[in-house]
This record gives sequence, structure tokens and C-alpha cells, in this order.
Amino acid sequence: MTTDPQIKRQPDSFALAQIDPDVIAARSFPRDQDLAKADAVKMATVSADVAEACNYSFPRAGKTISGPSVRLAEIVAHAWGHLSIASRIVSDDGQTIIVEGAVHDRQNGNRISQQIARRVTDKRGNRYSDDMVTNTQNAAQSVALRDVIFRAVPKSFWGPVYEAAVRACTAGKIPLPDRRANALKWFRARGLEEADILQGLGVAKLEDIGEAEIRLLSGARNKINEEGCDPRSALGIVDRETVTLEISDPEPTAAPDRPPWAPSETAMAAEVTEPGGEG
Repeated sequence: MTTDPQIKRQPDSFALAQIDPDVIAARSFPRDQDLAKADAVKMATVSADVAEACNYSFPRAGKTISGPSVRLAEIVAHAWGHLSIASRIVSDDGQTIIVEGAVHDRQNGNRISQQIARRVTDKRGNRYSDDMVTNTQNAAQSVALRDVIFRAVPKSFWGPVYEAAVRACTAGKIPLPDRRANALKWFRARGLEEADILQGLGVAKLEDIGEAEIRLLSGARNKINEEGCDPRSALGIVDRETVTLEISDPEPTAAPDRPPWAPSETAMAAEVTEPGGEG
């Protein structure tokens, strides 16, 4: 008994039609990890400013916590390739939002998702303004995407890229005093005094701020930009007087239109118009 070749091929053709064309393309043209890693390193170290944006850091309990940032996750995802990436808001109960990030590696079929929660009320229980809630949602989605990208892409790939970016932070041509002044200017525009910054860094005077402290300030700046957190919290600053006043004032207040640590319109205009600032 013979079988018509056209009939025999039909099931295979039908099954192929059910596969995502992007999956077919990914498996037909698989990534070259060595070339992809070289591409990622090149992008992450193209300048000192870009390299600084690839790291976040903040002090906790006398130690510095640091890690790869959202910007580095974007570089890694671009270089690794064949990734489907998405985020969504799962729920908002008026006090806490839950967002989810998801990644599908179309080449190897790996799928990863992760949910994170963020509070959208102040210390007195008042809900943030609509603009602040939107900013919190956007920041949370960025963090969720960062986390799933670094889970989907092996650390053996992105770890050396991160290390190269950290080394490149000090390889720029900007002198240390200028980098120090630019970093301090950014935090002062967000309401921090010199004493606050020194306390957060654990140093006695401005001249004690060296490469390590500047990297910490840069990493804290990235954390603030990406997660929308309070600069005082990002630097681990404890203000006992402020805490006492807040506890002794039982009257609720309306949520502000902008967080108290946000730069003023004048400060933002200065950052845009003055050349050479880190922004």
C-alpha cells in the first residue's frame, strides 16, 4: 500500500503553522553568545555616563547593596535577542499596586514571570495623587522587567557585562572633583543638604568623597530614578527630628501633587540648560 506524499506532509505543515513565526526565526538563526556578549560590553561601556547608569547601589546597615540596573537590563535584552518582554498591572486595591513582568525566550522556550508590589499611600494612609500613582506604576513595571530579564538571561552572560560597566565608571576623562561636584549638585536639587549627604556616605567632609562614594551616589541616583524612592531612604539617612514631628502631628494631610524629594521646576531647568551636568 502506498501513501500519497502530499497527504503524508499535511500533518507536519499543519503543526508548523501553529508555531509562532518568531519562534521559527529564533531557532533558525540562533544567537551567538560570544558576539552577543561583546556587543553588550561595547554598549555598556561606550561612555562613563552610560556605565554609571548600569549600576544601582544604596547603603544598608553599614554595607553597600549594589546590583545591575534597569538600563543594563535593556542592554542585556537587546544583545541576547529573541526575547518577548511584557509587563502589566495586576491589581490596585487603593493602597498597594501589584505589577507583573514576563519574559519568553523564543529560542529555548524558557518562560519566566514575576510579580512585585508597591505601596501607593503615604505614611498617614493617604493615597498618592494620580500623577504619583502613575509614576509608581511605571517604576514598578521597570523593576519587574529588570528582574525577569536577569532571571531569563544566565548570569554567566550578563555578569561580565556588569563588571565591565563597573570598571568603566572610573575610566572617563572627567576629573574627580568635577564628578564629585556634579553628583552633589544632583542630590542638592532634590532637597538634601551637605550634612545629609555626608551622613549617608559615612564620611566627615566633602574632601573624603572619593571614587567609592561617587559610585554609591551614582548608584543611589539610578535607584531613585528607576524606583521612584525617597533620596533620604536611598542613602540611608535617618532624620530623628523629622520622625518625631511626624509622629506628634496626628492630623492627616492631602497627598502632594509631587513627592517632596522631586526637583523643583527651576532645578530641572538648570539641569537641562547647564552643559556638562550628569542630570
